[in-house]
Amino acid sequence: MNDRTRFWTDVSQTIEAIARQDHPAPLPFPDRWQLSAGQRASLIAIAKRLPQNGIVIADEVGMGKTRLAAAVIRAVIENKGRVAVVIPPGLGFQWSDELRDAGVQPSDLVRSLSNYLLAWSEREHEPNTGWPSRSVVLI
Repeated sequence: MNDRTRFWTDVSQTIEAIARQDHPAPLPFPDRWQLSAGQRASLIAIAKRLPQNGIVIADEVGMGKTRLAAAVIRAVIENKGRVAVVIPPGLGFQWSDELRDAGVQPSDLVRSLSNYLLAWSEREHEPNTGWPSRSVVLI
């Protein structure tokens, strides 16, 4: 098994632990960040498919897609991965809030080329700062 396959298998196992709510490390999810039975079942299905083919999460508005994605993102960063989340311009605050509720600290939203370039120019003066060093970047 190569490193990439091992990584996605580990991510899958972490997703399953989150879905079963028996994660080995205490998850700092606030009480309001609870997964419904349907969301837990969806995470189990995601965990089974992710290592082979990846996934697309699509459903009606309000069905919990952001919460599912936040759980997957949490699993990726717990396994030392990085995530870039491309979101519609008006949903930055929703994604930031949902990720924080899931125990994930996202970057500030990168909204423009000037934001992108600014992060790199700041990095020259202070290494390991800004979104280039973050595990999760919102674009």
